[in-house]
Order: sequence, then structure tokens, then C-alpha cells
Amino acid sequence: MKTVTFEKINRTHYKPITEIYNYFIRHSTATYHIRELSEQDVIAHFEISSASTEGFIIRNNKHLAGFCLIRQYNKKQGYKYTYEITIYLKPGHAKQGIGTKTIAFLEQIAREKKVHVLIAGICTENSASISLFEKSGYKKCGYFQEMGYKFNRFLDNVYFQKILDAE
Repeated sequence: MKTVTFEKINRTHYKPITEIYNYFIRHSTATYHIRELSEQDVIAHFEISSASTEGFIIRNNKHLAGFCLIRQYNKKQGYKYTYEITIYLKPGHAKQGIGTKTIAFLEQIAREKKVHVLIAGICTENSASISLFEKSGYKKCGYFQEMGYKFNRFLDNVYFQKILDAE
């Protein structure tokens, strides 16, 4: 039986997080970054050391499977009940139920924080992530055509949201 666990990100996790994220920069449209980032760039990009972000390493049977984050969507006071979630799984860890368990874990944190809405932005080419969020009860709430550019082509982005108090 597979056990998925989560541990708060600490400094020892910065290198593997950077390696995972740089893999997606090089090989996918899951991020619109084009050049690899340093550890410090990744920490700053995800605001990992910020008080408004909670980050976790995802383990599958004690093996590093990825990382996830929950953070306030926007620093403006009017968005204080809207948070964004981010999940990156290492290659070979998709389609094992890890993403579903990660979303449930992040939703529990959101409920404890009294978050009203969770959102996730996804490149439309990332059908696995779109399927994961739809299966987890998220609804498409925004579609942006050709807003990203990577691998010599324009890319569309879709936003999903889940209203937590409506469940």
C-alpha cells in the first residue's frame, strides 16, 4: 500500500525542489519559465520563505515525489480569502493518486485558514493536471488564449477554482 506524506519545506529541500522545477522548465509547458532557475530564484519565485506561503515536500512511501504550495493569490487585502495551489510531481510519480491526495491535503490547510476559494492556473497542454483538478471538483473559471510563449509557440492557459464553503 502506498503512503503519501507531506513535510514542511526547509532549506535541505531547496536543491531537490529546484531540480524538479528545472526539469519542467526544460521539458514541459507546465511552467512558462524558459531558462533554468537557481535555488535562490526558485525560492523567490514561489515565495517559499514568505509568511504567506506554506510549502511541502510530497513523499510517496518515503521517496521524494514532488512538492506543493498554498499561498494567498494576491497581496491585496480584498483577496485575503483566495489562495492558489501549486503541485509539481517528479517524472514517474503521476497517475498514482498522489495528486489527488495532495489536493485534499492542501484543501484541508485552506479550510483551517478559512480560505473561501482555491485556484490553480494550468497550461491547456497539461491534460493530466486539468483532469486531476476536474476530478477533484474544480470548475473552469477562466481561459486565456496565447498568453504564454515557449518552445516557439503561443500557449493558452486555463484557471480552475473551487469554492470551499459551497461543498
